Amino acid sequence: MRHHIARASAPGFAMCFLSWPAAAHMPVSTGAFEGGLTHPLLSLEHALAFAAVGFWAGQLGRRAHLRVPVAFLFAIWLGLVLNLRLVALPFVDIVNFISLIVFGGLVAAHARPNWLWACAIASVFGIFHGFANASAMPLQWEAGSFAAGTAVAGTAVMALCSFATAKLDKFPLTIVFRVAGSWVAATGLLMLAFTYTQSQ
Repeated sequence: MRHHIARASAPGFAMCFLSWPAAAHMPVSTGAFEGGLTHPLLSLEHALAFAAVGFWAGQLGRRAHLRVPVAFLFAIWLGLVLNLRLVALPFVDIVNFISLIVFGGLVAAHARPNWLWACAIASVFGIFHGFANASAMPLQWEAGSFAAGTAVAGTAVMALCSFATAKLDKFPLTIVFRVAGSWVAATGLLMLAFTYTQSQ
């Protein structure tokens, strides 16, 4: 009986995951800064990415503790600029879902590569997240204010998650962050799989 319930509810969970980003598109009446502040927090694919980058930075420690989040934010800004310059990026949503799998998997595995590689990974995915964020911005909004709001929201989430991980990522609490990473990865995989099935 439980298996039947789980199977029946899976599409519902997937719909919730995929409808959340759509619901996060702010009305024009909202200010540009407020829209930039709230959109990445209300969009699951962006909120989980910020959290996972923060968790990972906390696990990495030392130089990467600050550099990885900064690289991610700078890349988001670059992606926003590319969108405004009408540069086309393919498969933006798919890459964002893959980023959840990668970031979540890195946290779950407690992976600690060189900080340069970590920054490179964060930067690549950050460009796509920034591009997607800009796509949600109404044309009437001022891009600088929107970018500032996104930076504030992202910095707050990543700083909180990074600080918590750096302070608490010790046995036995380390399992909490690794499980959180696995759930981020699972969510990204579910989003990716549902997008694929809908395209068939």
